[in-house]
Amino acid sequence: MLKNIKIGVLFLAVLSCCLSCDKDPQNAIDGKGVSRVKITGADELEMLVGVKADPVAQKVQLVELQRLAISENDLSSTLVVKLTPTNERIDAHNLDTSSKFLYTPLPSASFTSDPLEVTFGPGEFTKVINITINPATLVLSNVYALEYELSVVAGSSSPSNGFDHALIRVIVKNDYDGEYKSTGTFVHPTNGPRDIDESKTLSTIDKFTCETKFADLGSAGWLMWLVVDPATNFVTLIPKGSAKRWYNYSTR
Repeated sequence: MLKNIKIGVLFLAVLSCCLSCDKDPQNAIDGKGVSRVKITGADELEMLVGVKADPVAQKVQLVELQRLAISENDLSSTLVVKLTPTNERIDAHNLDTSSKFLYTPLPSASFTSDPLEVTFGPGEFTKVINITINPATLVLSNVYALEYELSVVAGSSSPSNGFDHALIRVIVKNDYDGEYKSTGTFVHPTNGPRDIDESKTLSTIDKFTCETKFADLGSAGWLMWLVVDPATNFVTLIPKGSAKRWYNYSTR
C-alpha cells in the first residue's frame, strides 16, 4: 500500500511538471476588451488651465492624452486621434438659470495651440497638447473656457467613456489674486465705527488690480477695486457696484 501511494504522488508531480511546461507564459500586457485612449482628468466637471495676468503670450499644457493598450500588438501599432472644438457643455451651462456665472468661449484670436490631431507611435503611451494664451487680449473679469471632444482617426483603440469630452476653464490671475483675512475698523459716515473680521477673495481685474467686497458690505453689492502701485506697493481704493453709486452721490 505504501508503495502504491508513493507511485501515485510521483505520477501527480510529473503530470504537474508536464502541464506547466506545456502552458505558454502569459503576457502581462495582454488583456480583455478594447484598447482605449482618453483625456487625462476629463472626468472632472471642469479642467483648469492657468496663466499669469502679464501682457505677454504664455505657453502652458492644454491636455494630456493617454493610451491604454490591452495588448503588445495594439501598443506596437500607430494610433491617430484628434480633438474637435465644441461648445456643447458651455452652451448648456450658460442656458441653465441656476448657474452662478457664465462661460465665455476663449476667443480664437487670443490663443494658438499645437495641432489637435496627434499620432501615437509604436510604444508611446502619452501625448501632450500645449496652448499659448495672450492675456493682453482678454477681459480678465470674464470666465473663459474651451471645450473639446476626443475621437480616433486611425488605429485599434476607442475613446474611453467619460474621458472623451473635456471642458477646460482658463484662469488668468495676477500676483495678488487669492484669499485674505480682513481685520480692522470700518467707520460708517452715520452709524459710526464697527469692527471688521472677515475673509475676502481678491479676484483679478488686470495685472495690478483686484476686485473684492467693500468693507463688510459685500453681501449688499458693495464692491471695490484695489489697484497696487508695483513700485511702492501703495494701494488705491476705487468704489464699485453699490459703493460707487454711494460715492458718486456723497461727493456731489
